[in-house]
Amino acid sequence: KFNLKSMNLSKYDIILVDINNLTKSKIAQIREIRKKQPLKIVHLSSCFSTKRFIAHDYTDDWLEKPISQERIYELMISLFDTTTLSKNSEVSQSLKIIRPDNLIETKNITTNNFTDFKDYHLLIVEDNIIDQKVMMGILGKAGMKITLANNGQQALDKLLDTNNSYDLVLMDISMPIMDGYETIQKIRENTDFDTVPIIALTSLALDNDVSKMFRVGSNAYIRKPLKIGYLYTALNHFLGDEEIHIPPTIQEESLNNTQKGLDISKGIEHSNGSHEIYREILEEFLTAYGDSGASLKLWVAENRYEHIKRLCLDMKGLTGAIGAYDMFELVDTMHKQFLYNNVHLIPKFIESYELELKKLVNTIHLYMDDK
Repeated sequence: KFNLKSMNLSKYDIILVDINNLTKSKIAQIREIRKKQPLKIVHLSSCFSTKRFIAHDYTDDWLEKPISQERIYELMISLFDTTTLSKNSEVSQSLKIIRPDNLIETKNITTNNFTDFKDYHLLIVEDNIIDQKVMMGILGKAGMKITLANNGQQALDKLLDTNNSYDLVLMDISMPIMDGYETIQKIRENTDFDTVPIIALTSLALDNDVSKMFRVGSNAYIRKPLKIGYLYTALNHFLGDEEIHIPPTIQEESLNNTQKGLDISKGIEHSNGSHEIYREILEEFLTAYGDSGASLKLWVAENRYEHIKRLCLDMKGLTGAIGAYDMFELVDTMHKQFLYNNVHLIPKFIESYELELKKLVNTIHLYMDDK
């Protein structure tokens, strides 16, 4: 209907449309209007679409469904808030940027390689104790000075403490009190930190989420579960000489061990081939989330759905890292209910969550007892 109507498009400020469905005559009409006035064209696509967004001279941005109020708000900023964009642009020009397509995993990296960055001071902003433990195990043992912040507000307080200075910030995005987006934006509003690189760490992977990370002032983005080859590349880019000396190939043990509900081979692979690191992560998982089924039931009863959403995000990252793919599929399905505004369905997952978690915990104990 849109293509058939002879609509007066010049009276609009924004048109949301799947550009793949535009006729040639409509595209020509849009191009003519854009020569005279700033008509904004936003490509509207489904998150299930296999087609990637391709820039055209008649499009300004894209938006993936499901659409939320927050994404609409971010779109408005992207299209019209020239003040914020110009500020972020200035920051981007003063610091190096690594776009996701340019972040290459350095192969055969071990924890020993991180001694290349010994004595640098890092601020790690992360509320998940397992992720904290993993990063401390990698970076702290390599001789780097590490300061931890459990949320964005703590991070700002530590940055403003004149007794400390930081060479780089590792910033989780999904946090309570103040999330990573708001924290990064507030850091970039202070010119004292214009030369401090910020690397975003998150399991969020939609194009809109990644675009937002860079728009608020991130210099790089590493997807969780964390792989140390990508972390090494990013740190070397900002702190090293960028001449990466690839270490010799590691002689790895056979990793074809799989138990019910737990792909141990993949878990050890994500731990860079280290059985010791993998065991540490499993122990921390049991301590922090081994009884999370009871927490889920309590939060449903008390309608604390923000806590449940945080649990889903944390569990997605962790279960993917340890190779617990059955549990990952379950919590990923639960998380999708929040994306599709089907929160009322969450109580139906309580029983399956408890059963799947019990199976996973038993499998982890079997593995740990065998070693």
